[in-house]
Order: sequence, then structure tokens, then C-alpha cells
Amino acid sequence: MDEPANLPGLRPTGLPLLSVERLRDGASGWTVTRERFARPDHTVLVFETFTEPGQTAPSAERIADRSSDIATFIAKLRQRREVARAGQADRDAVVAARFPELQGGASVPSGPLGAIRLAFARCFAPWDLALPDADVAARRAGRVVDRAWTILYQFGATAEGEHLDLFAYSRMTNPRYRRLHEDGRVTDLTPLLSDPLCALPPEELRHLDGA
Repeated sequence: MDEPANLPGLRPTGLPLLSVERLRDGASGWTVTRERFARPDHTVLVFETFTEPGQTAPSAERIADRSSDIATFIAKLRQRREVARAGQADRDAVVAARFPELQGGASVPSGPLGAIRLAFARCFAPWDLALPDADVAARRAGRVVDRAWTILYQFGATAEGEHLDLFAYSRMTNPRYRRLHEDGRVTDLTPLLSDPLCALPPEELRHLDGA
């Protein structure tokens, strides 16, 4: 029998494959691939992957029991996706309101380092935060302290062009250390104690720890 492509994550490895069954949920059109594996204790492990209509790569996977309700699981997946889409629409609206030129068809905001300013606004759209225009124009390091966030940033340049490095922290979530590139790319960086941007003063470390 054909074995589906190996997926990272939950898919069992090292267990004998007993059977593969492909199902289609009539209400949603999603395709379900159900694989049964033999455990060492002679029980059966059931692994399922779920693929949306029109897609070839699975959208979700799970370890399931043989009596699992596929329709209910797909309904929950679709609901989560709708919530995510609504959240993205809200974030897009915040960014568009801050940069009206985007609504007129511009790909980036007008002015210096438009792609960097746009990337920053998208990163913090749920809190409607943006880089100060004066700091961008002067390429001046600074900070944004608002909405429970402290965001430290500094400008720089390499052979690839200009960039902005930011270190952001909040009690609500994990710190973020990122580089926003002049071409709009965003890359995650590894915080280093030797990096002045990440060397927080004691009073801010106490704030981060919730003291």
C-alpha cells in the first residue's frame, strides 16, 4: 500500500503501518487521511491528517481514537480559521488607517523607510503602535512605551541595505528581538547580553519580571 508523505510533528515514527484510509467530509469538502499503526502493546494508534478543499498539503493533524468525530473536529478547525481571518482583517484595518496612502494603492507608506515603518506597524497592529516619524527621519535610536509594551529600537545598515533592530517586551507575552529590513523582510534575532539593545537597566528588568 502507498504510505502518505511523512509530516513533521505528531505523525508516529518507528511503528508498523497497518492501513491507510482516505475519507471525505461531505459537508465541508475536507479530505481526511486516516492511518492506523500497531503499538508495541498490540493496541492501535490512529493518526489523521486534514486537507482543505483545493489544497494538496495537509492543514492539520491529530492523534485520534477510532470513534473520533471528524465532522466536529473540522468544524472547530474552520471556526478557528474564521477567527484568525477576522483578527487579521482588524489588524489590516488598523494599519490602513495609520497609512491612508495604502488604501490608494501604494505598496508602502510614503516617506523614508516606508517598508520598515509598515513592518513595525504590522508587528504591533493589535496595539496600534508605530515608529515616531522624527526618529525614522533622523535614523535615531529610541523607544516606544505604550499599551503595556516597551520597544527599544536602533537603526543600522549592512551591504543588504538599511534595517531597524528592535527588542520588545511586555508582561503579556515573550520578548521579541527582530530585524526589520529595508525591503520589508522581518527576521528573528537571538538576544545577546552583549548587545546594547538588549542590556536593560535594572528597573526595566524588574518591570519585565513583574516585580
